[in-house]
Amino acid sequence: MPKEFPIQSVSFRGKRDQFLTEGGGRKVLPKWVTDDVVSENARRVSSQLDDMSSFFEDERTLPLLTEVSMHSKATAKSHRPAVRSLFDDGNRHNVLGISSVGKLLVKIDSKEDLDIIQRRFTTNRQNLTDKRKIGLAAVENLKKYEPIVDTDIRDAKVLKLQLVDYQNNEFNHRSQMLLEAVCG
Repeated sequence: MPKEFPIQSVSFRGKRDQFLTEGGGRKVLPKWVTDDVVSENARRVSSQLDDMSSFFEDERTLPLLTEVSMHSKATAKSHRPAVRSLFDDGNRHNVLGISSVGKLLVKIDSKEDLDIIQRRFTTNRQNLTDKRKIGLAAVENLKKYEPIVDTDIRDAKVLKLQLVDYQNNEFNHRSQMLLEAVCG
């Protein structure tokens, strides 16, 4: 049958059932989620967040962008809500996307947001829910985001920039205005 027809027949080879099995996840914690890993990651990230409090001493026009390094085995879709719950606040989504493989781009709007996020990493680690344990074990490091800059841009006639989408019209507008002021 030619490939240009809008409707094509698709058939399975062999047993069809093996292709329809969907991952359902398990009800037990993954092997990489241990009490030691949870405690160590929470301590490390809490300290890193504490170091970032100085960024909010002066008035900021835009949120602080951070890059969160994830555990290499925390790639399943089922783990995303656990990680997101550590950084998001109510209806405000602070996880903006992925900066590179295994690294999330997270915004922190204010000192108050920083304090809320930090409390999630410093709370009593006794009686944690499985979701919170997975989130704390998945987040290994946090640092201020540094943009990727091509060092050969001097020879280019046209430069292309991609601004961060803050998922907030006001912040996106401020970002655009700052770019125009700097490049003016």
